[in-house]
Amino acid sequence: MQVRGTARNIDRASWLLDFFNSEYIEGPPELAKVPDMAAFNKPIQDCAGAIHTATPVIVTTDPNVAIPMAIAGTTNAMTAVAKAGIKRFVLISPSTTAASPVPNKVFNIDPSMWSESAGKPPGLLRPMKAYNAGSASTLCL
Repeated sequence: MQVRGTARNIDRASWLLDFFNSEYIEGPPELAKVPDMAAFNKPIQDCAGAIHTATPVIVTTDPNVAIPMAIAGTTNAMTAVAKAGIKRFVLISPSTTAASPVPNKVFNIDPSMWSESAGKPPGLLRPMKAYNAGSASTLCL
């Protein structure tokens, strides 16, 4: 199985090459720089499937900016995959879409959970809450 990854920053994502090369695939993995979604179309050509793990680590606390940004990125990925004729698309989201961590409180996450507070943020939020809200919103597409 050939693995081709995409990343905005190849240096930050280079650990993926060692991980996939040593554990799961035959032949060397590839990593393509995709500074924005306009550059996403070429690297996904001839792929059998796509796994989208990206929600931007958002530096704004305004959900009116954070949520549309996350939705646009996921929608763009899904559109590019569909145009390329790829039939398998997996959307991966962080655990915070299922539960919002509370300091010093141990909890388990299971498939039945959904964080209502992550999907419907009130007002202005801390950056992590805005990230969580954006991630949760992409699961509703």
